[in-house]
Amino acid sequence: YDPAEGDPVWQIPPGTPFKDLPDYWRCPQCDGDKDQFMVIHE
Repeated sequence: YDPAEGDPVWQIPPGTPFKDLPDYWRCPQCDGDKDQFMVIHE
């Protein structure tokens, strides 16, 4: 998930932080639940 892009599949507007995604959100690429993700620092 890239907050700068949002998620058009789930109608999440750009600028929405990951922590503010709704609980029902799933990754449109891998269908993973929100709680299956981890923070990765670049």
